[in-house]
This record gives sequence, structure tokens and C-alpha cells, in this order.
Amino acid sequence: MKRWAIRGLSIGLVAMGMTACARHAKAPATAAADAAATPDVATVRTGRVTEAVGDETLAVTGSIVAGTDVTIASKIAGRVVSLGADEGQRVPSGRVLVALDSAAARGQVQQAAASVVSAKAMLNKAMLTVSLVETQSDAAVRTATAQLNAAKARRSQAESSLKISQTKSGDQGVDVTQAKANLHTAENRLLQAQQSLIIAKQKTSGDVEGAEAGVQQATAALSAARNRIAQAETSLALTDSSTQSAVTTTTQAVSQAQNQLAILEDGARTQERGVADSAVAAAHANLRTVESDFNRAKMLFEGGAVAKSTLDNAQLRLDAAREQSKQAELQASLVKEGPRQQQIAVAKSQLEQAREQLSQAKTSRDQNLALRREDLKNAKEDVTRAEQALRAANAQAETARVARGQVPISEADVASAEQAVEASKQAVRLAEAGLGSTDIAKKELEAAGEAVAQAEQGLRNANAGRVQPSITRQDIAQLRGQVLGAEAALSIARVNLRDHAIVAPIGGGIAEKNVEVGSVVSPGSKLFRLVADNYVHFNALVPEEKLRFISPGDTVDVSVDAQPDKKYSGRVLEIMPAADVRSRSFTVKVGVPNEGNRLREGMFARGSVVLQRNKRTLRVPVGAITRRDDKNWVVKVDGTRGIPCEVVIGGTREGLVEVSEGTLLPGDTIAVEGAGEVTKEQTVKIMDAAKTEGAPPAGGKATSGKAEADKPKK
Repeated sequence: MKRWAIRGLSIGLVAMGMTACARHAKAPATAAADAAATPDVATVRTGRVTEAVGDETLAVTGSIVAGTDVTIASKIAGRVVSLGADEGQRVPSGRVLVALDSAAARGQVQQAAASVVSAKAMLNKAMLTVSLVETQSDAAVRTATAQLNAAKARRSQAESSLKISQTKSGDQGVDVTQAKANLHTAENRLLQAQQSLIIAKQKTSGDVEGAEAGVQQATAALSAARNRIAQAETSLALTDSSTQSAVTTTTQAVSQAQNQLAILEDGARTQERGVADSAVAAAHANLRTVESDFNRAKMLFEGGAVAKSTLDNAQLRLDAAREQSKQAELQASLVKEGPRQQQIAVAKSQLEQAREQLSQAKTSRDQNLALRREDLKNAKEDVTRAEQALRAANAQAETARVARGQVPISEADVASAEQAVEASKQAVRLAEAGLGSTDIAKKELEAAGEAVAQAEQGLRNANAGRVQPSITRQDIAQLRGQVLGAEAALSIARVNLRDHAIVAPIGGGIAEKNVEVGSVVSPGSKLFRLVADNYVHFNALVPEEKLRFISPGDTVDVSVDAQPDKKYSGRVLEIMPAADVRSRSFTVKVGVPNEGNRLREGMFARGSVVLQRNKRTLRVPVGAITRRDDKNWVVKVDGTRGIPCEVVIGGTREGLVEVSEGTLLPGDTIAVEGAGEVTKEQTVKIMDAAKTEGAPPAGGKATSGKAEADKPKK
């Protein structure tokens, strides 16, 4: 019985020990289960909200757009024979962008120029004819006037002779010998006048015909010289266009070779190195996160809270993260190392070849243009000589016509001499009849009076013929209209020829090219889009609550990610009247001088504008800002709770960014690392405290890892 009692007592003690062990073993499992039932814990590193007095600035973002955007289209239809620019290339104002086939247009210009020359020649001929008619009319009037004056002089002489004869006493008759001598003198004078008339007619007729022929030849030579000028100008324009196209192509090749060599010599760009470094930093951060997850999984596995498979999965993720970190480091090393020397040597050789081709193209262009300019110079000199020859021919013709006007005067002299001969014959007859000098004087006076009457009638007839309306004047007015019409047609043809060369109205960059050589364009078809690049616009998005602080003329500091070390200074031009319905932000247009033409349309840009001077502002570390749902957030840490607070950010200075419009206060604890993983009212753990066992009590203050390490171990 005693032995059975001892055995029963032993069994009871063993049972009690097993129960206690079971209870003791159950406690960790229950704790692990309770931990699994609680929400996910986000691990963060904390910082403080500070307060500073200074200018309140607002950080804005937006895009770079062109200040001036021009669509270039064709005014006429035609086939493209050459292009003067390519997409992405910068061109100066006046550069020929598109050259259309202008053979037909040049023919129209030449035809119109010939029409102008023909119309002017017809007008000049008509004017010469009118001038000749007027000259002849004037000559007839002068002849009639001369005849009248001669007749009046003869009458006056006859009156004087009559008075003298009447005063003489004993008139015994006129000496026959004296009368015959006077007749002989009058006949000699008549013979001289007739010979002078014959010579004048022969000379003036030949001179006028020769002079008019010379005028026609000079006019034809002038027309041909002007046609040569038009041909030389057309040849010069075509040579300029074709050679400029070759120079442009080789210039682009040189630019591309220079860019390629610069890229190889400079190695990786700052952005590429930044991307590689960011990839390394991201890989390292991911590795730290995975290591933290692995340590947590290991701790839970050792506590019996998770299965072995969970630890194995964590180990696999850790190995993958380590491999990813190594790959990122290798890639960053390759980026920083840069290209090989062989690639740089090939690029230099290509650059030298491109420069040689460019030099040859420029030399060929200069030579061809010099030849065409020399042709144009010679053609202009030919025109000058032809114009001088035409003026000389016109002057010679005018001289010949004036000389021809002397014929009527010679005819008047012949008529006057004939009258004198007739009067002398009458005096001889009277003398032979024994008449006295008084009777002869009376007869002479009667004949002189009749001659005066005839001369007066001749002068009246000449004046009447001079004032008669002439149809030639009407013809001249019509011919002048034809000349004006031909000149207008020539101007239209020249404008049409100029429209075959489509030029850049402003300097800038080619943003779009919608045409190729050989294609046929129609009027109004879009060929190029030209963007002025010396002045651009920064379209910044400003929240509506900050809009009241911004006015036109305010200064804005602008930067782009492609040039992180470059700052541009712009000014607010205008504020768009309507806001974006989703973001409730207004677009503010900022004008920015594009120094070096390095700002390109479509670039993402950042700006900073001063809202208020000397204002108390809150500042937080840059890492505390997270972006979610197109808004900026800062996670406020209250004990073990992470509370996301929406904020509006301003400028950044010395690693601190201005914040406003939030619920933060100076001295508040905020998450500066791991804030992106915190959701609303989520439990957080200070990063250094993650190494200790368990989390801080709910509602208690989060302690640092150093504080936990200083506590005595139980």
C-alpha cells in the first residue's frame, strides 16, 4: 500500500509538472496569435517639426510651352524639290524651308516681262509718232509765219519804194539794165534756195529712218538684257536654294557627329548617373526592408508564431534583394565608367569626315554663288549699257526729227525766192515797156499785198491743222493702260514665283515636319510647325487657396530636371480665369527668357514663387513629404499612431521644406522615413525600437532603440 501511495504521488507530481509546462508553452503561442490579430505595424524613423521666420514660398510644377508657335503652310500647289530644314533643327528667320518646282512660274515671269517690254515699246513708238506729228505741225506753223513775215517785209519795202518814187521829179522810166540785174540776182537766190531744200530733204529723210531703226535696235537690246537679268536672278535663287540644302544637310551631319562625340567623351549624363545612383539607393533600401522582414520572420519563427515556409520565403526574398543590390551597383559602375576609347576614336573620325564634307559643300556653294552673282552683275551692266544706247538713239532720232523740221523753212525760202524772181521779171517787163518807177512801185505794192494775204491764210491753215483733235493721243492713253496691266501681271507672276520658296517667318526650332521631297502639296496644307525658342512659357499649377498671393509681374525661379544646376528667372504674365475641375488648381503663365535655347517644349519644370515676406513658417525634413492621390502628406506620430496630415509645400532650403495648411504644430513628432507605408490611424513603431521585443504599450510614448538598450535585462 505504501509503495502504491508513493507511486500515485509521483504520477500526480508528473501530471502537475506537465500541466505547468503545457501552460508555459502555450503562452508564447497565444502572444503570437494576439500579435497576428493586431493591425500591421509600420516601421518609421522620426523627426521634428521646426518653426522659422522668413519668406513664405510656394513650390509649383508644370510644363514648358513655346512662347510663339507658328504653323507654316503653302499658299500654292506644287511639287517639293528640296527642303531646307529637318525636325528638331533650329533655323533662322528667312531660311527657305520648302522649295517647290518653279519652272512654270519662271516661264510666266519671263513671259510677263516680255509683255511689259512689248507694251512699253508700242507706247514709245506711239509717243514718238505723236511727237513727230507735233514737230511737223510746229514746222508748218513756223514756215507759214516765216512766209508771212517775208511777205510783210516785201510789202513794207514796196511801200517805201513807192514813197521814194513819188517824191522824185521828172520820172523818165526805169533803167532796163538795172531791172535785168535785179532779176539775175533773184534767180541766183532761187537756185540756192532750191539746192538747199534738196539737200535738207535728202539728209533729214535718211537721218530719221536711221535714227528710228537705231531706237528699235536699242529697245530690243534693252529687252534682251532685262530678260538676261531675270534669268540670272532665277539661276541665282535656284543655286542658293540647292547649295543651301547641301550645306544644311552636312551641317546637320556635323552637329550629330559633335553631339555623339560629346556624349561619348562626357560619359554618362548627370541624369543617368543620378538614375543609377537612385537605383542603387532603392536597391539598398529594399534590401534593408527585406532584411527587417527576414529578422521579424525569424523572430516569429523562433517564437513558434509562424511556419518554416514563411521563414524560407523571407530568406528567398532576402537573397533576391541582395542579388538586385549587386546588379544595381554593377550597373552604376558601368554607367560611371563611360564608353571605350575605340568608340570615341570612331566618333572623332566621323566628325572629321562630316566637317570635311561641310567645308566642301560651303566651298562649292561659295563658288557657284560667285559665278551666278557675276552673271547677274554682267546682265545688269548690259542693261545699263542698253539703256544708255537707247537714250542716245532717242536723242539722235529727236535731232533728226528737229532737222527734218527745217525742210518747211527751206521750202518757205524757195517760195519767197520764187516770188522775188517773179517780181523781178515783172519789173523787167515794166522797164522794157517804158513805165516809170512810180508805176512799178505801185505794181510791186499790189503784189506784196496779195502775198501778205496769202501768207496770213497759210498761217491760219497751219494753226487750224495744229489744233485738230488727234486719235493718236487716245491711242497713247490706251497703250499706257496696257503697260500698267502688263506690269501688274509681271508683279503677280513674281509674287507667284516667290511663293514657290516657303521661308521661316521667325527664328526657332522645327517641332513638326509633315512634308518630304517629291511630295505634292496643296494650298493651306500644313508643312512645318515652327516654335520660337528664344522665349518660352512656364505653365505652373497653383492651388486656389494660394492664388490670392500671386499677381502679374511677380518673379518666379524656374528649373528643369534636365538642368538641375541651372536656374531661370521668369515673371508672371497672366493667370488663367478657370481652374482645373479635378485638382482645383489654376494655371499661371510665366514668361521665361530661354538662355542658350536649352528649354524645350514639353519639359517638366519646377518653380518657386515668394508669397509673403518675413512670415513664420513650419519646416519639415524633405524625406517627410509623401505624395498620394495627387496630394502632399506628412505623417504625424502620436504615441504609436501614425496620422497622415495633408499639407501644402513651399520652397526647400538646406534639406527642409516649408509646409502650411495642415494640422501640424512646432515640435510635433513626424515620420521622416517609412512614412509612405502609413495609412490612416495605423500603428507605427520607431525604427530603432524594432530590434527590441514587442511594441510599446498602446497610447504610450514611442521610445528610441537606445533607451530600450539602456534598460536592465531581467
